[in-house]
Amino acid sequence: MKDAEESDMRRKSVKINAEEDVKELLAPEILSVSQKVSTDDMEEKFPHLHAEITEKSMNINIDVVEGKFSPSKQGESHENLIDPFRDFMPSVSDYLCRARTEKEAKEIIDFSLKQGRLTGQEADELLEQLEKEGVRAFGPIRTNGHYFRKASKIRNRQVIKKRYSTPDNK
Repeated sequence: MKDAEESDMRRKSVKINAEEDVKELLAPEILSVSQKVSTDDMEEKFPHLHAEITEKSMNINIDVVEGKFSPSKQGESHENLIDPFRDFMPSVSDYLCRARTEKEAKEIIDFSLKQGRLTGQEADELLEQLEKEGVRAFGPIRTNGHYFRKASKIRNRQVIKKRYSTPDNK
């Protein structure tokens, strides 16, 4: 019992000493929550950051192609690429694909019926399909980020097609 107490005391003393050492090593300005810095001090201590802030020249266009980042080619514009999900409104089946259980799927169908997105007959058909085929009858499960991944793939195909197409292929 006595050994355990001594061990705990040693641990506490080590922690206290470590905290005091860290406070001594760190400059007081770093420990403060906020500090005003003159532009001259800023330029002296952080020249690159000062240059970025004053020149406002940090504008880099980045494209994602095949899952890797690559800088845009100069003069290349992607403004005319199609945004596949612009003005997209998910359908009831899109919501049903997010359901993990039959209970969740039934709640989605009931809610959609109350909102007027489904007729009574459509709701009955979906409930019947749910009971016969299960929750995955409406499609594979869609996890968070599904539409971002899908849009990224479509956009990457557009970028690749645009980069490697010749005037004859357009």
